[in-house]
Amino acid sequence: MTIETVFAEIVQQVVSKAGSDLYFLPDTQGYRVLFLAGGRRYELRQLSEVMGMRMVRFIKFQSGMDISETRRPQLGRLFYQMADHDYNCRISSVGDFLNRESIVIRFLYQLQDVGMRWVDPNQIKKLKELVKSKSGLILLSGRMGSGKTSTLYQAIQTEKKERLILSIEDPVEIEEPNILQLQVNELAMMTHQSLLKLALRHHPEIMIIGEIRDADTAKIVVEAALSGHLILSTVHATSHVGVWLRMLELGVDESSLAHVLIGIGYQQMVQHQCENAVDLEFLQGPEVIETIQRAQNE
Repeated sequence: MTIETVFAEIVQQVVSKAGSDLYFLPDTQGYRVLFLAGGRRYELRQLSEVMGMRMVRFIKFQSGMDISETRRPQLGRLFYQMADHDYNCRISSVGDFLNRESIVIRFLYQLQDVGMRWVDPNQIKKLKELVKSKSGLILLSGRMGSGKTSTLYQAIQTEKKERLILSIEDPVEIEEPNILQLQVNELAMMTHQSLLKLALRHHPEIMIIGEIRDADTAKIVVEAALSGHLILSTVHATSHVGVWLRMLELGVDESSLAHVLIGIGYQQMVQHQCENAVDLEFLQGPEVIETIQRAQNE
């Protein structure tokens, strides 16, 4: 069996479950192959050391990476076609202390290829209604792989043809031709902060910020919401109240946050009717402050 055939079989298994990340990881037996989908980890197969190293070189060559460099981190890009579908992939490689390389492939899907099922469809309807607002800040949280970015893109579908929408992501996870998508590139000095400042000069009506990771980004996002933009973003937190506390930890003024924060969502992937489904709990308007005040008083 050729290396191309093995790779095609693996990719088929990943995309059949709308997997987000495919891993080739060295271990004592050779290489483990696993992927993430819907917040769950799936073990695919074990490759021998020889086959694993061949696979790594194959992927790096196809992605335009330097196959002679096995220690330093590298980034690449791969367009892969299967069954009349084009998959846009981001590739990351790095060698461990034994000079054994690992590969991670991030699959970027078109929104129509991301099948999302909802435990309570009324929750996403609430979010879609709130996105009709002219200004404010909407934040989502949840574990990695819970589909937060897909939820944000679902939310703006009814607005994308009527309003100017711009996104800043690292990396762009879903290709959407109807919005202006900017991608963070630290090497090119295109940081979250610099792209945010640039984006505001384009006067977008809605902005999607892939993730609020630091104090500078948090403050700029709140200032943009205060100046009349509608901002949708994600924050790492384990609850609705955790989102509020995380923003305060990042140095955001509490009164300003209370003024602009119009919605908070927390979501996770669960098994619902024997299928993966998004369990989104979305709070809006007075519910946000009431929930936070209640938690603070407990």
